Amino acid sequence: ADAVAGVLWQAWDAGLGTHGVIASPIAGTHGNQEYVVHFTPGADDDSNPTQWLDTVNRLAGAA
Repeated sequence: ADAVAGVLWQAWDAGLGTHGVIASPIAGTHGNQEYVVHFTPGADDDSNPTQWLDTVNRLAGAA
């Protein structure tokens, strides 16, 4: 969950807003869980990563 949250914040810092996060149906090379994130240009209050942390934690099984 921390790695995904880090990506969301890096995108935010680059001016991208988060508009969706899902678990990928495709496993990573070593069987790890991958995620798909929908980013759009223009970081605004509606796309702040803080809004997605509960979703990320739930998908990662941390919440």
